[in-house]
Amino acid sequence: MHALFILCHIYNMKDKLLKWKAEFGTIYNVVLEEKELYYRTLTTWEIQSIVELKNSAKAAIDVELATCLMSTLYPEPLPSFEKPGTISTLATAIWDNSVPSERSLEQVVQTARSWADTTTKENFGIALASIMCRVLPSLDFAYLLNLPAAKLIKLAAVVELITDNSFMAGENSSTKNASPVTPGHGVSQEQADSASTALTAALSNFKKDSNIR
Repeated sequence: MHALFILCHIYNMKDKLLKWKAEFGTIYNVVLEEKELYYRTLTTWEIQSIVELKNSAKAAIDVELATCLMSTLYPEPLPSFEKPGTISTLATAIWDNSVPSERSLEQVVQTARSWADTTTKENFGIALASIMCRVLPSLDFAYLLNLPAAKLIKLAAVVELITDNSFMAGENSSTKNASPVTPGHGVSQEQADSASTALTAALSNFKKDSNIR
């Protein structure tokens, strides 16, 4: 029975991790006082809240506890710790992962740029959302990334229609026979071709993985 409980817990945590990663990005794991904890980084507004708490001369432990409460995903509620300094250790780890230091900022930026370059070539959804926001700057990029693929493609088709700017190729098309983009919308032919290539590759992989003919 105990082994079954552990197995169920492992699978349950895997499901939670997938959901957390989809919502928050990188998830961190730490063991403190033999307790396993999972936490995310602070959002921009949460960081601002912590800064304001510090500026209001709140006790250090209050600020640290607030940091832990905001970011800790598991367990809920935040467990009690016996040893002094445990909350400080957790709060420091959360803050360090949320706010890059001046020394590490350049590396973080370069890593993010490299990730963005690779991702826009491999993930057609991000490629499409990027192009759509270039064509219609009023679109919410973060909102587009939360849409299912089918809905995102339909919205992209609408954007093509209303802007007379064809940046998607058909399933069996190559970028060579895709319709050229219309100048003046802030999208280059190279960017449109990249989105088209990513879309075609993604559809091809989807069919292959799903055994769809």
